[in-house]
Amino acid sequence: LFSQKNIESISSNELISKAVELYEEEDYMEAIKLFDKVSVNDTNYSVAQYEKALAYYRMEEYADVISVTEDLLSLGLYYAKKDYFYSLLGSSFDELGDLDKSIEVFNLGINKYPKSYLLRYNRAIVYSKMNKHKQAIEDYKKTIQFYAGHKSSHYQLALYALNEGHYTEAMLGFTTYLLLDPKSTRSNEVLQIMENISNGEYEEDPKGFNWDEKEDYEELNIFFKNKVALEKKYKVNLTIDVAFGKQLHFLLSNLEYNKDNEGFWNQTYVSYLKEIFNDSKIDDLTLYCLQSSGSSKTQSKLKSKKSKIEDFISVAKEKWGNYVNYKYVDFEGEFQKVYIGYSNNGAISSMGLVENDKAVGKWYYYYPNGALKMEGVFSDEGKRNGHWIVYNEINGNISNDIIFKDGDRNGEALSYFESGDLYKRMTNRENELQDILYIYFQSGDVKEKM
Repeated sequence: LFSQKNIESISSNELISKAVELYEEEDYMEAIKLFDKVSVNDTNYSVAQYEKALAYYRMEEYADVISVTEDLLSLGLYYAKKDYFYSLLGSSFDELGDLDKSIEVFNLGINKYPKSYLLRYNRAIVYSKMNKHKQAIEDYKKTIQFYAGHKSSHYQLALYALNEGHYTEAMLGFTTYLLLDPKSTRSNEVLQIMENISNGEYEEDPKGFNWDEKEDYEELNIFFKNKVALEKKYKVNLTIDVAFGKQLHFLLSNLEYNKDNEGFWNQTYVSYLKEIFNDSKIDDLTLYCLQSSGSSKTQSKLKSKKSKIEDFISVAKEKWGNYVNYKYVDFEGEFQKVYIGYSNNGAISSMGLVENDKAVGKWYYYYPNGALKMEGVFSDEGKRNGHWIVYNEINGNISNDIIFKDGDRNGEALSYFESGDLYKRMTNRENELQDILYIYFQSGDVKEKM
């Protein structure tokens, strides 16, 4: 039916939709042919080219991925998730073995889109391959700070901790991974790792770098390694007798969250897991984590505890919402509690201070690709004050600069061309235009007065 239709009459949306169907059927070359039918003058051209690059990536034709993405980036066209282009480009250089070039691309992307979790994560993978493990760890941390639900970063950090003999940190990371992903194939792998290390049956693979985190869990790690929680005199009521459940109970019983401790593991894991542990029994958490088990006996017991697991999920979700939105982080030169908002794709959309349910002080807003969208200051009463600046999504230039007072537009308001040249100038008083509105040519000459 599609082939019988006049191609010239088919919209780019239809072309892309059909091409994506072919892509999902793994008919990549036919998908690419359709993506190529979208004209460079079409507003969907960037979308089509990105999907085309993805198809080449799936085909492992990395040189073609590089060619498509570099050509597209050189055009400077708009694409809402342009950080994805840099991610795909950097990953393609990685696949071809040019790790230095890969890092160069990721650095360029991160400079343009500083809150992009995807760029941080993929750069971490490359740093790890280069044996730059500290840099990799820092990028995995940043990925989680920008997107708390990024499962693979929790997994990779936990592996790093485990292979360096830091069992407490490893168990915290793996447990969080299972909370986010309890039923996949990797979940079962994580479950087995947790059980093996709890029983002292995991062979570590140290990477030869100095683990210098801010938290010191050395004493807990010694108790964990000596399997104190597995001794008969250590009592834990578990529906299913698993070693990781007992070890986790021991760790969470002895860990204390300290809001003044800036350490990543304290702020990222202990803060959340202690909330769950305090509000729910360890048995609930253990049952939830066992959902990927391949044991029919375990699955039978889980089925009988379905309502208990569902109750736990309700508690965990509520606590997770509070955890991801309110965090202690370095903000405006001070370690303080900050509200963080997220867009639908999990990326940070806003960040600022909240007091008495009101936005106060400096706030930042971000595009889905991680680029800065807007910044300004709220008064103690939650009203906009001073300069509020909006940035162009394409190149980061200022697009608007508006002065507010007590929530109203009061003062000069400037608008700019995409190039950064002045386009419009006006003065407001209590949201009403005062005096003359000036509109400019891009050359700087006055075009019109109103």
